[in-house]
Amino acid sequence: MDDDVRTDVSEAHMRIVWILVLALIAGCSAMTPATQAPSAASTPITTQVLAAVLAEHDPDASAITGRDSFLVVTRPTEFVSGLTAMAWHRATPGRAKTWLAVSYSPAPFSTANACQASSCTERDGLVVQTNPNRLISVRAEGFVEVTGSAVYFSGDRRAIAVAMAADRRIAPRVDRSLADAAAANPRWRADPDGCRGAGVRAPIPLPPASGETQPVTPQALAAVIAARVAGSCASDESKAGNVQGVVRLGAELEWVSLSVTDKPVPCPRTDAACRYENGVTIVEELDVPEEFAVTLVLARPLADGVHWVIVTQGSAAPHRGGPFPIGIEVMRALVNDPRVQPRVDAALNRAGNDLPLPWRFSPTTSD
Repeated sequence: MDDDVRTDVSEAHMRIVWILVLALIAGCSAMTPATQAPSAASTPITTQVLAAVLAEHDPDASAITGRDSFLVVTRPTEFVSGLTAMAWHRATPGRAKTWLAVSYSPAPFSTANACQASSCTERDGLVVQTNPNRLISVRAEGFVEVTGSAVYFSGDRRAIAVAMAADRRIAPRVDRSLADAAAANPRWRADPDGCRGAGVRAPIPLPPASGETQPVTPQALAAVIAARVAGSCASDESKAGNVQGVVRLGAELEWVSLSVTDKPVPCPRTDAACRYENGVTIVEELDVPEEFAVTLVLARPLADGVHWVIVTQGSAAPHRGGPFPIGIEVMRALVNDPRVQPRVDAALNRAGNDLPLPWRFSPTTSD
């Protein structure tokens, strides 16, 4: 075989090899599973992603937090693990604080066991429960649960709760762009407590009066405390008939609260020490377990004959043989502050909203 023929055969062999290689590559591409492309553009759902969806539906919330949680499947015994995000609205003049929570679990949910017929109905694909208020949206993978303050289950805000329950983006995996947006959510707070690690700040001056009055808010009462007391964070601990602001003093069991309430505080018929001084009721409750704060309470009735101003200091210091962190004279100044009324100057409410202390949204579980 001459050199020209030998060269032609080699080139033919190389063409065949390249054809086989290209065919093998094409075959491997054809066998690549179609599910890999979506997985590159999706990511598992997290509490922060759930919070981002909630922020879209409830854009006026003061803050949005998230946590791992246990959700009820069948009352009262069957629970499953899931994720929960909560939108928090601080109180406004004449309106208490509110909250809305959305939860997701990939666990199955049977509508047959959801609740009794007397308290539940099915409407527009949702299970609607009225005691307590909640909406359930059953999905192919798991279920979404929406709970919250009563205002979200009637009137204008009901549409927010319904849209939240029906949002189909809530699933085991979500679009990566949604996760990216969640990372930039300005209202996301990883820690709903807000008090952990907060440093103590010196008393904060209050602004001059504006001349306009409004119903008092817990934020305004916290501002009055913060103007006289060095504090680390503040919160709203109000209950029905009792508007209450709280300032923490830095330690776990040290705090001062200021309330305007319609519940009188006469000297109790208990073992607590109680006395009257210049129209002020003073109660010292020291005989409590070591894991609780002892309290010093000062209260006085207001001129309207309906409301009382109450200042309470809680501290573990007296358990250890020390004095209360805040002296009795500061407590007297707080209980007698003429600015503290059922209606206060609007500038005081605004000062509370702008108070440069971390605001605790999660409810107190001890003290």
